[in-house]
Amino acid sequence: MSPGVGRRIALVHVLALFALAVSYPLLDMLGRSPEFFVAQRLEGRDLWVFLALVPVAAPLLFVLLAWVAGRLGGWVASWTVGTLRTLLAAAVVLQAIRHLPAPGWGLALASVAAGLAVEAGCRRSSSVRLFVALLVPAFLLAPLLFVLSSPSSRLLRPVESVFFGDAKPAVNVSVVLVVFDQLPLVSLMDAGGGLDRAAYPNFAALADTATWYRLATSVADRTEMAVPAILTGRYPRRGETPTASSHPDNLFTGLAPAYALHVQEPMTRLCPPALCPDPTPLTRRLAAAGLDASVAYLHRLLPADLAEGLPDVRHDWRGFWHQDAQDRFKASNSGDRHPYEWIDTIEPDAERPTLYFAHVLLPHEPFVYLPSGQTATTLRHLPGLYGDEQWVTDDWQVAVNYQRHLLQVGAADRLLGLLLDRLRSRGEFDRALVIVTSDHGASFQPGGHYKKPDRRNFADIMNVPLLVKLPGQREGRVSDRPAETIDIVPTVMDVLRIPRSGQRDGRSLLADGAPKTSVRMYFNGATRRHRTEPQRIAAASLESARRKIEIFGPGPAWSPRRNYTAELVGRNVADFEVSPQTALDVRIDRKSMYRSVDPEGAFVPALITGTIRALQGTLDHQVLAVAVNGTIRATSRVVTSGSRDEGRWSAMVRPECLRAGANDVAVYEVRAEGGRFTFRSLVPPAAGGA
Repeated sequence: MSPGVGRRIALVHVLALFALAVSYPLLDMLGRSPEFFVAQRLEGRDLWVFLALVPVAAPLLFVLLAWVAGRLGGWVASWTVGTLRTLLAAAVVLQAIRHLPAPGWGLALASVAAGLAVEAGCRRSSSVRLFVALLVPAFLLAPLLFVLSSPSSRLLRPVESVFFGDAKPAVNVSVVLVVFDQLPLVSLMDAGGGLDRAAYPNFAALADTATWYRLATSVADRTEMAVPAILTGRYPRRGETPTASSHPDNLFTGLAPAYALHVQEPMTRLCPPALCPDPTPLTRRLAAAGLDASVAYLHRLLPADLAEGLPDVRHDWRGFWHQDAQDRFKASNSGDRHPYEWIDTIEPDAERPTLYFAHVLLPHEPFVYLPSGQTATTLRHLPGLYGDEQWVTDDWQVAVNYQRHLLQVGAADRLLGLLLDRLRSRGEFDRALVIVTSDHGASFQPGGHYKKPDRRNFADIMNVPLLVKLPGQREGRVSDRPAETIDIVPTVMDVLRIPRSGQRDGRSLLADGAPKTSVRMYFNGATRRHRTEPQRIAAASLESARRKIEIFGPGPAWSPRRNYTAELVGRNVADFEVSPQTALDVRIDRKSMYRSVDPEGAFVPALITGTIRALQGTLDHQVLAVAVNGTIRATSRVVTSGSRDEGRWSAMVRPECLRAGANDVAVYEVRAEGGRFTFRSLVPPAAGGA
């Protein structure tokens, strides 16, 4: 075989192996998740450009590299082509064996060995060279399958702006609709079934002048279905995407002829580009999508233990490389206004009323925010959430996540307060129709599902806040009329006296008629649904609220009532006899953070975490006390998984417990013996600030 023919075959090999190693698995994964492209603001022509770049242009760059090396000849050509073939073949094998019960590094080495074997076969055997060359149709097959059969292919259609009606409202008032993300009503409730005013004063203040529909329920367990249902008044349908193309008959297109639009829509795209143009250049959106796709691909490629250090992709659809959660919340890579800017730019339109809409990504994980709006940690994942988004049975581990969630609900409450203040300062609050709700809830029951509804957690996930302040309303009331989030758009149209048009499953909350006898929630991509009676929702929510109060007490959830918290928190370590402990080794994560703390800054390290290792024997859920500057500020408990001689711990402290500058953080093992506490020093004072 002549050198020229050999070089051409090598180029074909690179093209074929890249398609199998990268293009096909990546497009298969993204093709089943149209929400990824919606969040990246890639639809229609823009998505076609993405397809031209990722599965077509990217492998051609590899081929170009191999071609240039081939022109150089000698060892450069041989080494370049050999390395590319080896690595791409290894990537194909690694994806096939990544779930085998073996250490990730072992699987990676086995894959590299397989890649070397493929390379040796290509050099020595014409049959192997022919077989690899015959795989080249995969280069075009991967994008072809995406275009013809993937759920994301629906986004390739041209984006159209469809107006379903031009009726002018008879009532000239602005509309404010705020949808918080993943906010269960239970999180806001006190033990008596009311709103916890001490923990969430702004939700309670709005309820003082609005109608609180206490039995309101979401109709879907996922944002990509729940938000479109809110904005259209329709139950989710299987196969729909959260875009204007799938939902042309929505609140934006219905009010746009008569209303100005002030929209913050980070995760869906029901406001069409003609009404809500995206200011972000296509190049920037493509670059952001490419970076996020690379993270998703690495999760697809690597065994679980090797992927642990990668950014989490389970709970968001974009911004994976942005490790600073506050930056991710404040600035999206799609060009949307972040919620604070959206609030700060609220201004009445001089010529027509305004539809103010915001989908606020709070209190959705990552749970990093405090009620003050500060971030407390860089820990993004949820320890104890495994498999089918199911919690472990360890009640303490689940309670730690629940605490972080409840404190982040406080951040959502703070944002609501800023919004209400802005509306009042601009003279919009009293005369506007103001609606505040959530797309769906979440559950924190040990051993239960996080978001998927079942017989145990249905109230936590279905029951959401729904506060409706009518124009001119000044007195609050509580309604036990069963309501679903699909009733919001019909209610808006009723208040504005716009004739009913389009297809609606919901009905106005102001209309007369028999109350609903059942409510439903769709899940698993709208292929399944959970149906229940509103009265069961009320009873189950009250039970969950009381369980929450038993764990955290009323008010902000700073101190779970576990691990001797009531007896220890607030006391000085000097009040106890402290002995040394040599059987346990405890480390504080990123302890250098406590050398220079700014309690008033955007980040305050209030969530103290660390590792623990048994030098002798095994760990047995030891109770720990965490002291800051000589005072016990939190208690914790060791959590183990797998190994019984290694574990982790975490403790949340109030930001005001940390002083400006250096702080001494100490950790002690606590035991209660004969009615008295004994302390054993694990991390002595000054270790945190050393």
